[in-house]
Amino acid sequence: MAEKKKRLTFTKIFHYPAEDPDCNGDYCDIELQDSNKKVIATFGSYYDDKGEDKLAGFIEGVEYALNVTVKVVTKNISDR
Repeated sequence: MAEKKKRLTFTKIFHYPAEDPDCNGDYCDIELQDSNKKVIATFGSYYDDKGEDKLAGFIEGVEYALNVTVKVVTKNISDR
């Protein structure tokens, strides 16, 4: 019988400019938090840093290295 993988939950927070309360424009940066709301990684904007692509690679690396499944919850905040 296959071993059941442990599941981790991370929250990915897209930070948008304060002038964009609907969070429809380009995000400024991405913050990744664990289930205790501790920031474990930050990634830059789409245009300057390809933040979302780097985040996806980071999560794949965590899943592989720790042999876990990562569930990601997304939040948008207009605060930059």
